[in-house]
Amino acid sequence: GHIGVIDHVLIPTLTLLIQHRSQEEITHEDAEFVLDAVSETVQQIAPAPATLPAGPPRIAGLAVRTPADQLVLEMLVAALSPQGVEIVPEDLTPEQAIKCVLDKPPPLVCIAAISPPRGSEVRKYCRQLRAHTPSTKILVLRPTLTEDTTRAIERMKEAGADCVVATTQAAIEAIAGLSEGRPIPGAR
Repeated sequence: GHIGVIDHVLIPTLTLLIQHRSQEEITHEDAEFVLDAVSETVQQIAPAPATLPAGPPRIAGLAVRTPADQLVLEMLVAALSPQGVEIVPEDLTPEQAIKCVLDKPPPLVCIAAISPPRGSEVRKYCRQLRAHTPSTKILVLRPTLTEDTTRAIERMKEAGADCVVATTQAAIEAIAGLSEGRPIPGAR
């Protein structure tokens, strides 16, 4: 269903988009057009958000601060539904974004990052969360992971991430495991 579309069509589209944009192979306008199209697709497959119960959210969604990263987070939320995920608004600065999560620490934070040079930003979020809310589980969704990124994953885990995954399918399985407190199959 949706998860296949997200992992096999939409996320690869964003990955290619970022590559072509970084190599100046497509214009900013073209990139915006594709982002809008992907965003509309996500809106169509994403169920309307249920009104969240009061109290801390079960899952807080935090993207590093670019539209593509925010879109990946929205895809994860679309795939996860109906679990309550509260997305940190994308117009906040990194400092405001992390404060937003720490104001009412959730049991689980999902950090989405697809832009390649964002590793340090992800690690900074992990360190801040780990320092301020040690019991919160941290899942990093990093679709650009390739096989040679064992070191990158280790560094994210050293910074405090509990689990680093490359697909929304893996993220959903990891979230189920983390929220039940059992070991995660296939977690690297």
